[in-house]
Amino acid sequence: DSLSLDDASIDGCYSFEVLEHVWDPAAVVREMVRVIKKDGFMLISAPLHFSLDLHLEKKSVVGVAEKLFAGLHKFRNTLDGRCYYNIKPDLEEIYPDCDMITSLVPHRFAKEIEKLGCVIDFWDTTYMRAHAEGSQTKLDFQRNTSRPFVRHFGDHLLLLAHKK
Repeated sequence: DSLSLDDASIDGCYSFEVLEHVWDPAAVVREMVRVIKKDGFMLISAPLHFSLDLHLEKKSVVGVAEKLFAGLHKFRNTLDGRCYYNIKPDLEEIYPDCDMITSLVPHRFAKEIEKLGCVIDFWDTTYMRAHAEGSQTKLDFQRNTSRPFVRHFGDHLLLLAHKK
């Protein structure tokens, strides 16, 4: 389905905490791109299913095991090329009518948006925890999140793009 808006008719659009609730978030983004004007902006915020919880200090063996699992996770995502997965939620007790959650693959999702004719101005996955209380110092947190690999495993995606 499409919005009842003409092509290139609005200056910008945003999606806050929505894409994880739709079966095909790529279709939603295609529609967002369709309705924004040239040089118009798109802002997306969505929770991610797999997070390293970088704001928490962990025993070294747990941290290493988590990073190994993250590496396997990223390798799988790179091989299959998908930009999202529909997964069965573990929310039955709270939301019994919730039949799926969509999990975005941040780096693949950004590439998908570029394929639609947009320029990615900014994307990050750690902004929600950047000022959270935790056992790491702010400097340690910044050091960890500046590593390219770790960047893929924050708890939220924040993405800003504009249409070429």
